[in-house]
Amino acid sequence: MKNSIFAIQLKKGLNDLPFGATAEECNQYFGEPNEIEVLEKDSEDEPETELWYYDDENFSLFFE
Repeated sequence: MKNSIFAIQLKKGLNDLPFGATAEECNQYFGEPNEIEVLEKDSEDEPETELWYYDDENFSLFFE
């Protein structure tokens, strides 16, 4: 996705991908991230959080 232009649509999504898309949908749309970081939970009640980094495109995605 080098040299991609991103259009954020308020309350809708990023380009054609809606906010709330699954990790699988994002992977299909953007491809594999350069790095995936899994954050430690402070308690068992918290959901697991993953951060996906796309270095060349200069953006990150968060999943809970």
